[in-house]
Amino acid sequence: MNFPSASNGEVEDYQIDVVNTFDYGDVPSSFENDKDGNALPGLHAPLIGFSIGSLLDVESTPASVTSPAENNTSGDNAIGIADEDGMNTMGNIERGLPYIITVPVSIPSNLTGTKYLYGWLDLNSDGVFQVGEAAAATTASTANTTMTLTWTAAQTATIVNGTLTAYLRLRLSNLSLTDFTTAASGGALIDERSVGNGATSAVVATNAPTIAFGEVEDYQLPVISTIRYNDVIQGGVSMIGTSWYYSVPGNPTAALIPDVDGDASTTWSTSGDLILPAGSTIEKVLLSVEKNGGPNFTSAMLKVPGATTYTTLTPATSIADRTSVGAYAQMIWDITSMVPANGYVSTAGGGIGGRYFLANPTPAPVNMGGWSMIVVYKNANSKFRQIVVTDGWQGAFPVETQINGLKIPASGTVKAVVGVTGTYGDRGFSDLLNFGQVGTTLTSLKDPMTGVTNDALNSSVAWAANNNVSTDGGPAISGNYTARNPISAGHIYGASEAYEFDADIFDANGVLAPSSTPINVVLQQQSTGGDALVSGSYFISVDLAIPPVLTKSLPVNTIVDGGITKYIWTVTNTASDAVLQTINFTDNLPSSIKVAATPNASITGGTGGVITAAPNSGIVTISGLQLNPGQSATISVDITNVLGQLNASCSANPSAFTNSSSNITVPSGGILNTSTITPQCLIVNAGITFCYKPGITTGTALDSKVGITSLSRAGATDPDNWPMVRKGAWLVVESKTKGFVVNRLPFDGSGNPIGIPVADFTEGMMVYDTVNNCLKMYTSTDGGFSFSWQCLNTQTCPD
Repeated sequence: MNFPSASNGEVEDYQIDVVNTFDYGDVPSSFENDKDGNALPGLHAPLIGFSIGSLLDVESTPASVTSPAENNTSGDNAIGIADEDGMNTMGNIERGLPYIITVPVSIPSNLTGTKYLYGWLDLNSDGVFQVGEAAAATTASTANTTMTLTWTAAQTATIVNGTLTAYLRLRLSNLSLTDFTTAASGGALIDERSVGNGATSAVVATNAPTIAFGEVEDYQLPVISTIRYNDVIQGGVSMIGTSWYYSVPGNPTAALIPDVDGDASTTWSTSGDLILPAGSTIEKVLLSVEKNGGPNFTSAMLKVPGATTYTTLTPATSIADRTSVGAYAQMIWDITSMVPANGYVSTAGGGIGGRYFLANPTPAPVNMGGWSMIVVYKNANSKFRQIVVTDGWQGAFPVETQINGLKIPASGTVKAVVGVTGTYGDRGFSDLLNFGQVGTTLTSLKDPMTGVTNDALNSSVAWAANNNVSTDGGPAISGNYTARNPISAGHIYGASEAYEFDADIFDANGVLAPSSTPINVVLQQQSTGGDALVSGSYFISVDLAIPPVLTKSLPVNTIVDGGITKYIWTVTNTASDAVLQTINFTDNLPSSIKVAATPNASITGGTGGVITAAPNSGIVTISGLQLNPGQSATISVDITNVLGQLNASCSANPSAFTNSSSNITVPSGGILNTSTITPQCLIVNAGITFCYKPGITTGTALDSKVGITSLSRAGATDPDNWPMVRKGAWLVVESKTKGFVVNRLPFDGSGNPIGIPVADFTEGMMVYDTVNNCLKMYTSTDGGFSFSWQCLNTQTCPD
C-alpha cells in the first residue's frame, strides 16, 4: 500500500532487446565442430557498422551447406540477405604461388582498440580449418579500411593435386581469438579460432561467456592445382590433335569411326603430326584425351614416331582423371619420357617422322571428343617466352581459369598466343573465349579458323598465324591444321574440320597491357546459351623480347702463382625490341680459380645491381641489375688461382682454368643470352722468389750516358770515360760514403701519396710510404687496365 508521504524521484521504463540472433557461417558442417566432433558453429554478435564489406545479417540458427555445394548463394544466405560481400571478385587459388586477398572492412568511429581479421583456406581438402591454413591481420583504424591476408607459396603448395575448389572462412572480430588445443588434447589439427566464439576462453574449447562483435563470411573459391608447366625459356609451345570421329561430304550427321594406322591390332585409330622448328629440343609433352558418355577412360593406346608397337595408357599412370557434369571426361598423361628426341618434323605438311597415333579409346566416346598434345620446346632461334600450361576439367559455363604471376614485357606491344582444347563446340552456336588481365575488361579472341569472335569453340583444330612454331622459323601455318587424320567434313550442325572437338591456338597480341611486374590473367569461355562448353587444357605463351647478351673477358690471361687478374662481364640490352630487364646470374668459377682476397668488385652502368663475391670463394653472383633498352653494364671482380695449382698452356682449354658459358647459371624465369660467351682460359706460371741478372758489358750493350758521382770522375777530361764505361744502365750513381735516398712521403687513406697531385702520377714513379713502411711504385697489376700505388714486397724479375 502507498505510504502517506511520497518520496522524491523519477521512474523510467524501457524495453530492452535481447540478442538471441547472431551472424553464422555457412560452410559444410565438418568445419563447424570442435576437436571432439561436437557441433560448435562459428558465430559473432552483430554490431551495426562493423562488418566485412558493408552487409551484415543475422540468423537464429546456423545454416551449413552440404559439401561440395557452392555456399555463396546458399547456407545462411538462404535466410535474410546474402551478406558475403567482402570478396566481390573471387580469384583463383593457384598451388605453389602466394594467395593474397584485400578485404574491405566497415568500422564504426566509436569502436576503438585493435580489430582482428582472420582467414582460413582448406588447402588440403580435409574439411577442417587448421593452424597451418590460417592468415591474420590487425588494424587500429576507427574508419572504414581494407585489410590484407596472405597465404604463402609454401602453404598453397599443400593443395591436393586435382582440387578444383576450396572453402575460405573470414572472421572479423573486436577481440583477439585464441587457438589453445594441443596434440596431447587431440586438437592439434583444428584451429579453435575458426569455430564457435573463436575460443576466446583459453580454458575450454566451448564458447566463452563474452561473444565477440564481428562477422563470419564463407566462400567457395576456384583452385588451379594443375599448373603442369610454368617457366621462362628460350623456346615455345605448340599443340596438335584431332577428333575421335569424322564425317564425310554429303552426310555431316553421321559420326564415323576412323582407323588410319594400318595396324590389325586396332579397330579405332587416329594420328597427328608434330611440327616444330628445326633444331628444337622437346622439353615437356602432355597428352590429353577427352570424350562424352559413360565413365572415364580405362585405357587408350599411343604409338610414338619410330615405335613398332602401341603402349597402353591407363589411369594408374595418368596425372589427371576427371569427369564433369553431363558425363564428360578427361584424362591426362605426361608422356615426355616416351617421346623420342627427334620425334618431330619441320615441314608444313607433316611427315611420318613426327607422327603420333592414338587408338582404341576405352570405353568408347558416344559421339564427341578427341585428343591433344601440348608440346613445350626449346630452340636457339626462339625469343625468351613465359609459358604456362594448365588444365581444369569443367562442365558448366562460364568456364573460367585464372593464372597468377604471368611475366610480361614492361613496354611495347605484348605478343602472346593462347591454346585451348574443349569438347562439344558447335559451329554456328555462339560462344566466346575471353582473355585479359584480372580486373580489366576481357577481350574476345578471334577463332583461328573462321576469324570470328563469337564462335570460339566450333569443332576445329586450327592455328593462328603468329603461333610460336611459325614465328621461330618453322613452316608458315595458319587456319586448319592439316597434318592429322581424320579431318572431318562436318558434324551435326554443318561445316567443320573436327567432329565435336576443338584444339586451337588463338592470337592474343596486344590484349595485355605492358607491366614491369607479373600480372594475373584470366581465360574465360563464355556461352550465350546456344552452345555447351566442356573445357580441357590450356596454355599461354608470352614473348619477353630478345634477351640481353652476356659476354666475359680476361684482360690479363697470364699470372704467376698467387698473382692477381680480373674477370670482366659485359651485359648489353640493345636488341631492337629490348625492354626493361632485371639481370640475375651466377658464375661458378673453374675449380682452380677463386675470388681474390680483395675482390675490388664493381659495376659500371645500369642501376640497382649487387655483386656477391666473397674473398677466396669460387662463386660470383650478380643480382637485381636493371638495364633499360639500349643500356649496357660492365662488372669486374679480381681473381687469382688456387695457390700451387698451375697451368702452362691454354691450347686445350683445361676446365680447371677455363671459364665459359657452362659456368653461368641463370635463375628459373631469368632472361639472359649466354651463348655468345667465348671461353676464357688463365695461364698460371710458377712464382719466382728472387731474381739476379748480370749486366751486359759487351756487344750491343746500352751505353750509360748519365751519371752522378762523388769521386770526381765526371766530365770529358776524365780518362776513364765515366759513366760510359758502365754499360747497360740509364743512370749510374757512385759514391764510397753516400747512399741513394728515395723520396719519403706519407700516404692518405685512399692509398695516394700526400703532396703529389693525382694528375702528376706517372707509371714507374717510385716513393717510400712512411705510413705503411714500404717502397711503392705507381704501376698496373692487370696489364694496364688500371693503375695504383703498389708496395714492392716480393723480389722478382721485372719481365
